[in-house]
Amino acid sequence: MDAQLPGQYGRILMLHCYRTISSILGVLLLSLPIFPERPFFPAAHPASVLSRIEERESITETVFRALPAESSAAIDLSSVPQRLYIRRFPEECRIEAAGFQLIRRPELDERYYHAYETIGFQPDSGNGEHAIRFTNPGYVASTLIFSEHSRNRSSGVEPVHSVEETENGVFLEIKLERDPRRSLMRYQGSLETGSQPKSLLFHPRGEMLFAALLAGYGVDMFSWQGEPAAGNIFHTPLHIPGENSAGGRSSSSGFVEMGFDSARDQLWVSQMTTGQVHVLDIPLAQVAASIETGGRWSKVISFDHGKEFAFVSNWLSGNISVISTGNRSLLGHIPTGGIPRGLALAPDNSRLFAADYADGRLLSFHLEPLYENVETSAPADPSDREVGALVPDILDSGPGAKRHIVISRERNRAYVSDMMYGRIHGYDLSSGEEVVRRYVGPKLNTIVLDPGEEFLYVSSRGRNNPDSYLIPGPDFGKIYVLDAVTLELVDWTWGANQPTGLAISPDGRTLAFSDFLDDRIELYDVSALSAVNPLLRWSLRYRNKVLQMFDGGDELPAPMKLIQKHAETGTAR
Repeated sequence: MDAQLPGQYGRILMLHCYRTISSILGVLLLSLPIFPERPFFPAAHPASVLSRIEERESITETVFRALPAESSAAIDLSSVPQRLYIRRFPEECRIEAAGFQLIRRPELDERYYHAYETIGFQPDSGNGEHAIRFTNPGYVASTLIFSEHSRNRSSGVEPVHSVEETENGVFLEIKLERDPRRSLMRYQGSLETGSQPKSLLFHPRGEMLFAALLAGYGVDMFSWQGEPAAGNIFHTPLHIPGENSAGGRSSSSGFVEMGFDSARDQLWVSQMTTGQVHVLDIPLAQVAASIETGGRWSKVISFDHGKEFAFVSNWLSGNISVISTGNRSLLGHIPTGGIPRGLALAPDNSRLFAADYADGRLLSFHLEPLYENVETSAPADPSDREVGALVPDILDSGPGAKRHIVISRERNRAYVSDMMYGRIHGYDLSSGEEVVRRYVGPKLNTIVLDPGEEFLYVSSRGRNNPDSYLIPGPDFGKIYVLDAVTLELVDWTWGANQPTGLAISPDGRTLAFSDFLDDRIELYDVSALSAVNPLLRWSLRYRNKVLQMFDGGDELPAPMKLIQKHAETGTAR
């Protein structure tokens, strides 16, 4: 065995040398202008949106454009703020008013807002307007205009921000967008939602976007007619009366996860507070049925690929409900011995994978006994019935808090997020063995593959507030883009307060994610990622490696800044 050690060390050394050289070449490829000007950003887009879409109000002008060199937003205030509290990301950004940098005071409130000195906060013009400008290298500068009459003064795509005026002062929150030269993810706008949007789902035809509201009335539906790039977008709240006849419980909130039955054009949404799954008829925009899962705190819904069965994970009762989609009836349960959360079916329907949040196990249930023994008609009392003798294979014994699962048919893999350790795991479906693992960031939530299965999108809600996760934490969350083969970081962008729900349009061009605590959906054009050629995609896989190797951050290392400067001016070849 000792004789094998030199060979092992040699292979490790060669691997490190290969990846280091690849990383440096990757940065060089990205820095040189080997592509036409603005090659990645098509002018047209299938789902243009603007901020502040009112209920049933048409947005008649929806223009998709590049992020300008600077964007601004207008804010109405009753008077000049005497006390100003700011929470911004990136935290190191410079804040200026009337040409002078604002001074941060040592005060910090429980929501991580910093107090800023407003003495000398003078108007920029004779009309009494005050402007605060946020700048940081590598980001698009943003300006917020304060005035008593400042409506319709926004320019460009408004930055993601929020303002709260209280008797204690003005609380301002903002995030800057990364420079288009550094990120292929381009912010397009935001949508206001009901309370606590937990999950998102695009219609299979790409003409609608749904948001399940944990503390809201049901589901928010955003739809567009005709050609979305030039058409209208509507917001329709779908109110769902939650009633559980068996438990005598009634609730108008607690909507968690969704699934789509494309064969019947129906949206299924789980309601954990009543232990039900509601079936929404999309053409009629109304509830077609409400199915009792027989479990407690029902969460994720996963269909078999023939849409004959729906599987629903039940958090508190520790089992998985099996429902017939044809007659919308409960057939029985599959016990897990833990806290099931994420669910996914193998491409051939032979196995059901379940993520155990309690101890980090990944369970694999062989479904042949279920298909042989299950009855398509509902039994007399299915609530206590176990469907088949299903003993799971344990692909991963933890520890951890496995949360979400997606399946790659192309790569024959299962990808699983671990919320406790901030990792993504990749498992080979044939052998059941873990083939790749990567730490990504704190508190990972939803993961989703793009339609081409080239990239894995991951939402990280950031560190929790020590008092409660329902209070904004010390930092904003992020959306990461990983290479589906290596799980190397390809790109990322800031979210706001707890990015949670995550969805990508069927054509792979639009990414939507929900800021859970802000009641907002952000939309990004990610068509550039799928449009890049294999050579550039290869360089992207290793770009961040070398950046971190030089200085641990997102800034280009000093030797590369000169190359970047030449690339921007067009002098490099």
